Amino acid sequence: MENQEKNSSKDKRNNLIVIILSVLLAVLASLFFWQRSSYRTDAVLIRAEKDSIASELTRMASGYDSLRSQNDSLNQTISYAQTKVKDLLSEVDQVKNVSYQQITKYRQEVTTLRDIMRNYIVQIDSLNQKNQRLMADISDVKQEVTEVKSANQQLESDKKKLEQTVNLAAQMEATDLKATGITAKGKEQIKASKIEKVKIDFILSKNLTAKRGAKNIYV
Repeated sequence: MENQEKNSSKDKRNNLIVIILSVLLAVLASLFFWQRSSYRTDAVLIRAEKDSIASELTRMASGYDSLRSQNDSLNQTISYAQTKVKDLLSEVDQVKNVSYQQITKYRQEVTTLRDIMRNYIVQIDSLNQKNQRLMADISDVKQEVTEVKSANQQLESDKKKLEQTVNLAAQMEATDLKATGITAKGKEQIKASKIEKVKIDFILSKNLTAKRGAKNIYV
C-alpha cells in the first residue's frame, strides 16, 4: 500500500516536471521565432534606410553638376563637395552588413552635405542676381554712351552748318556797280582804243558779322 502511494506521488512529480519543461520549451521556441522575425524586420528596415541614403546621395551628386558659377574659387569648392558626396555614396554601396550605428552616422553625414549644398545654391543665386544687375547697369551705360555719341555727332553737324551760315553771312555784297574806262593817267575815256584800265565804282552793303580790315574784291 505504501509502495503504491510512493509510486503515485513520484508519477505526479514527473508529470509536473514534464509540464513545466514543455511550457519552458514552448516559451523558448516562441522567443526564438519572435527574435528571428524581429531580426528579419530590422534587416529589412536597415536595408531600406541604406537604399534611401544611397538614392539621396545619388541625387545630390547629380545636382552638383548644375551648380556652376563664373567664380573659379567657388567652382573648386563645389567640385570638392561633390567628390565627398561621391565618396560617401561609394562607401554606402560597398557596405554589405550595415548596422544601426552606421546608418545613423551616414544620416548625419548626408544632413551635413545637404546643408553645404544648400549654402552653395544660395551663394550661386546671389552671384547670379548680382551679375544680372551688373549686366543691366552695363547695358544702361552702353545706351548712355550711344546717346552721348549721337548727341556729339549732332552738335558737330550743327556746328559745321552754323560755320557755313556765319561764313555766308560775313560776305559783303556790292551794289550800284559802275565800270568806267580810263587812261594811264586816270582820266576817263570813252574810246575803247585809248582805254588802258577800267575803274569799278560800287557801294558795299553794311555787314556787322564781317571782320574789319582790308577786303579782297572779286569782279
